[in-house]
Amino acid sequence: MPWAPRNRVHLDLLTADPEAEIRRLTALGADRSGSRHMDNVVLTDPEDNGFCLSATDR
Repeated sequence: MPWAPRNRVHLDLLTADPEAEIRRLTALGADRSGSRHMDNVVLTDPEDNGFCLSATDR
């Protein structure tokens, strides 16, 4: 398989209910990496691009 460069875009998503959003995103194919970055939960999409999910205080 040819080498593919990593995606240079990293999304930070905000939600009022992180646990519900994690369930929704994993049902759509995301994978929870198990790591945290500060107050963010780190996930990956089906193509292994990382993104963070954090709670809003609204």
